[in-house]
Amino acid sequence: MFEIEIGGKPTHTKKTMKRKAEQELAADRAEKRNKPTVVHIIEDDDDEEDEEAQLSSQTLSIHDLLDVNNLESATLSTYCLDFDYLKSVLPIHKKCIPLTLIKHWSKGVGEDDEKQGRTMAQIGVSPVCICHPYLLPAYSSMHAKLMLLAFKGFLRVVVTSANLSTFDWECYTQSIWVQDFPEKTTSSTSSNVTSFEKVLLDFWTHLTLKLPSKWLTKYDFSDAKVELVASVPGYHTGKQMEQYGHMSLRQLIKDNISAEDRKLLKQNNLYYQVSSLGSMNTKWLSEFATSTGVSYQPAEGQKKTISHSPTNLLKIVFPTLSTVASSELGMRAGGMIHLNSKTLAGKEFPRHALCDFESVVKSQSKYLAHSKVMVNKSEPTLSRGRVGWMYCGSHNMSQAAWGKLQKNNTQIQISNYELGVFFKQIPTNAPIPFKMPAREYTKSDEPFVLESVNDE
Repeated sequence: MFEIEIGGKPTHTKKTMKRKAEQELAADRAEKRNKPTVVHIIEDDDDEEDEEAQLSSQTLSIHDLLDVNNLESATLSTYCLDFDYLKSVLPIHKKCIPLTLIKHWSKGVGEDDEKQGRTMAQIGVSPVCICHPYLLPAYSSMHAKLMLLAFKGFLRVVVTSANLSTFDWECYTQSIWVQDFPEKTTSSTSSNVTSFEKVLLDFWTHLTLKLPSKWLTKYDFSDAKVELVASVPGYHTGKQMEQYGHMSLRQLIKDNISAEDRKLLKQNNLYYQVSSLGSMNTKWLSEFATSTGVSYQPAEGQKKTISHSPTNLLKIVFPTLSTVASSELGMRAGGMIHLNSKTLAGKEFPRHALCDFESVVKSQSKYLAHSKVMVNKSEPTLSRGRVGWMYCGSHNMSQAAWGKLQKNNTQIQISNYELGVFFKQIPTNAPIPFKMPAREYTKSDEPFVLESVNDE
């Protein structure tokens, strides 16, 4: 059953909406002529295509990624798990594919009670290790979507926004970053451990409760096209502060974007498209904006005043109620989009920073996005090309995902496991799934709020 992270336990409303949607999905399939785009974020191949053509051509299915005929073993992490769907795309019951399955867990009653730890199981002909990683006592989630797919001679690393469910892969726009890494050879040019490898091994160790990671070191990650951005639950101090959450993103921007380019980008709007908005206040929004290299300015006056201050450059792309209502699945799609009424009513909620989601691809305009994509880029000039950076992954706009600074900024507290990728440069015609500049909310616009949907 799919449930989106809300900082705590999933709500009954979300469960019911998702169940209704899945029950009607089979009937809808026969009538659909277009499927939602699953965006394959890759390095630019310098083809001169318009933005829509670029996005349409760079799509992948989960079957393309798994390539089960050649797959030797797999590690998959997911917030929610539709086990029937997993077996339909990964035939572990018929073919021996050793699987490490990392998923969110929560305490319940009776059969619903889950515990931290590892469990070994035999599913069909495949050995499966199920991992429930450490979570904080409250408001903590395993929300990362990572695939480590071992083939003969190489490892495929996939970072996506999609959970292991039919709904995620067939009804929503998602982002996928994928790269294949060869095994090291005796002629490998570098023996140094890259930052990509360090983050990957550290994240694996946390997700699997310290399963051995030596098997990963046989692959050569020196040609990684991106850097990994990880969040791990806990209270991180000292040098660890720079390893996780928005402080990791801050450090990556500092290390990879020149001071001159950072100064230029500080004058630009930063667009952050998400599917969930958590509790936020002005202090944290300013903290997050600082890490992303822009400024945040709260609106003047009452909380619902539309006052687009020119000094607020943090733009949050989140669908309006009208956009959700007119989507392919209508209000049923709301189970994947989360903002609760209490958060919206917060005195310091950044309503003035909201922009509506509109798909770049016209044929996909009726589909909503479950992707999480952050972009800050300048337009190219005669004297210099485009500068900027991009993020895509699992992080939504919340303190739980990115962390919050504490104790006079000497500690960052993070609630969730999250994973994304940081592009040091934005490829030309990068397949960004939403229109830029995004349309800012008007006075008549309202963000989609889950409780506004009839649960009957």
